[in-house]
Amino acid sequence: MEKNGWRLYADADLSSLQALWQRAYSEHIFQQYELNAAWARIFGESRPRNSKGYQIRIWIHESPPMILPWAQRDGNLHWLGHGLMDYADPLGPPGELAEAILPEEAGVWNLRGIRAHSPWQPVFQRLARATRSEFKYLSSAPFCGEMTAAELENKHGRVAGRWHDLERQGVGCEAVREVTERQQLLRQMLQWKQQRMGEDNILRELEAAWLDEAAAHEFCELWRLGNDAAWAGFLTWRQGHTRYGYLLAHDPARARASPGIMLLYAVLRRTLAEGMRFDFLTGEQGFKMRFATGREELFCLRGSARVDFQR
Repeated sequence: MEKNGWRLYADADLSSLQALWQRAYSEHIFQQYELNAAWARIFGESRPRNSKGYQIRIWIHESPPMILPWAQRDGNLHWLGHGLMDYADPLGPPGELAEAILPEEAGVWNLRGIRAHSPWQPVFQRLARATRSEFKYLSSAPFCGEMTAAELENKHGRVAGRWHDLERQGVGCEAVREVTERQQLLRQMLQWKQQRMGEDNILRELEAAWLDEAAAHEFCELWRLGNDAAWAGFLTWRQGHTRYGYLLAHDPARARASPGIMLLYAVLRRTLAEGMRFDFLTGEQGFKMRFATGREELFCLRGSARVDFQR
C-alpha cells in the first residue's frame, strides 16, 4: 500500500529497512534498529510459537527519511516494541508529509511513551484533537545529571556508607563482558523478576529472547553485584552521553542488604564520574526518585483513528 510517498511495510523481518532506519534514527535508545528488529521478529505474527503475535505495520518514507513504527493486535494500534520499550516516537523530522499518513490507521490507538520534549508531541496533540482522542499524562521518567560522583556521595551519605561497608566485605560491582556469563546473569535476573512479579511463562520466554539478542550489542551493558555469587544484576543501555537503566533485579535471599539499591548507586556513581547523564526510564518509584535530579513527563494517545486530520 502506498499513499503520498509513504509505503506500508508489514513483514516481521526488518532487515531490508536497516539502511533507511539508520538514516532516520536521531533521538533515543529505543529507536535503535537492533532493538526494534529483534522485537518485530520475536513478537510479530511470523513467529509460530507466539499465538497472539502482532501484525507489523510500519509506514516508511524514503526522502526525507521517516518511519512510523507501529504494530497491531486485537484491533489496537501500538508502537513497535510495545510492552518492552519505554519511549516511543516516529523516526525522522515531523512535518506535513508525516501528518498526512497518521490518520490512515484504522482501529484503536494505544500509543504510550510519547516524551514531553519529543519533536512529534505537537503532531500527536493535533491528532488527538482531530480524532477526539485522549492525549494525556501517563507517567514520568526521572533522570540524574549535572552533578559529580563526589556530590552524589555527599548528598546520599547513608547509602554511600553502606556501599563502603560492602566493599570492605569483599562485595563489589563489575561489568560483565563475557558472552556466556552475560547470558547466565540475564537469565538469573529474569528468574528473580519472575519470583517477585509472577509473570506468565510465555511472556517471560519472549522477553528473554529479546533481551538475549539485545545483550549481544555494544550499547548493552550488564553489571553484577556480589562476591563469589551474584547478589544483583543491572542491565543498562548506553547511547551518547546517556546511560539508561533498564532492568534491575536482585536475589530475594539477599534482600536485607538492599542489593538493588547498592548496585544502582554503584552504576550511578560511575555514570556521573564518566560525565554522563543517567535515565531511570518510566516510573516514579521511590528507589529512583531518591537519586533523581529531574524528570520528563510521558504521555499516551488513546482513541479511534481514521478521520480527517485538521491542522
